[in-house]
This record gives sequence, C-alpha cells and structure tokens, in this order.
Amino acid sequence: MKKAFHFLFFYFLFITCIQADNEYSILPRPQRLDYKSGVFRFSNRTTIFIPSSDTAFKTVAEDFKSRLEKVSGLHIKISDKTELKSPKYSVVFSINNDLKEEAYKLQISPASIQIEASTAVGAFYAVQTLYQLLPVEIYGKDLSRQVCWEIPAVDIEDSPRFAYRGVLLDVSRHFMPIDFIKQFID
Repeated sequence: MKKAFHFLFFYFLFITCIQADNEYSILPRPQRLDYKSGVFRFSNRTTIFIPSSDTAFKTVAEDFKSRLEKVSGLHIKISDKTELKSPKYSVVFSINNDLKEEAYKLQISPASIQIEASTAVGAFYAVQTLYQLLPVEIYGKDLSRQVCWEIPAVDIEDSPRFAYRGVLLDVSRHFMPIDFIKQFID
C-alpha cells in the first residue's frame, strides 16, 4: 500500500510539472515560450497586415482571417504592411530572413500580434500555434458569438527539431475510412 501511495504521489507530481511547463498546451512544445501578462482581443477593429511582396504570406493570412470570421462573426480586414501606422489592434506578418525556413517568432501583446518568418511555411506554423492559443471553438464550423476571442500574451520562438514530419494512418492494421482521412488532412 505504501509503495502504491509513493507511486501515485510521484506520478501526480510528474504530471503537474509537465502541465505547468506547457500551460498553454501547445503541441509540439515550442523551443522557447515566455509568459507575459494580458491578452490580445480580436474585434472588428483588428487588421491583418502582410508584406506586399509575398503572395504566399497573403494566402496564410487569408486562411486565418476566413476561419476566424466564420466562427467569430467578426469582420477583419487585410492590408498591405506599408499602410501600417500603429500596430494597435493588428496582426502583423513580417519577413525575417535570419530565421530557418519553417521557423517563426510569435509575439503576442495586448496591443498586437507580431509574426516573423522567413517563408510562408513558417508563418503557417505560427498561425497553427495561434489556433491552439485561441478558444477551442476556432476549430468549429458554426458561429460562436458567446466566446471571448482572445489570446494570452506570450513570446514564442520555434523551429522544427527534425528535418522530416510524419503521421501513421494504418493503426494496428486498421485502415481508416476515406472521409476520416480527408478530415484528418484538412
């Protein structure tokens, strides 16, 4: 009985430490995550600014905008970064050639969200992190007006640890239905 108690004690201590280290439940866990105070709130005043020279960044920004508008009912506009006068209430995509191809920096403050990446692939992964920080309703298909669309203030730097990515769909020799595979890929 005493051994079982010790096991449970250390098990819960271990689980608590893991959860405290990754409070925001971001998967995969970023290489650097610094907590800050405050939250960024999306509203109809929110504008997404993109670099004018890159159409791939525009595609990433438009996908983020359309998903957020679909579930939140907000009206967000996209503008050229050259029109940026004040970063307040904005999501700003920037090209940072010092970062690796899939790496990104994400700085969320109560005033703005800054996304830096060298390519649109890195910006895409930054947006995936934003989705994980938003309320779970972001993954829904229906309008959710009762949700407060806000993200906790945080600084994140991340890049892939491995040169490859993979997923296994043939789990224990059980083939998944085509509809499931299409949804999984989406």
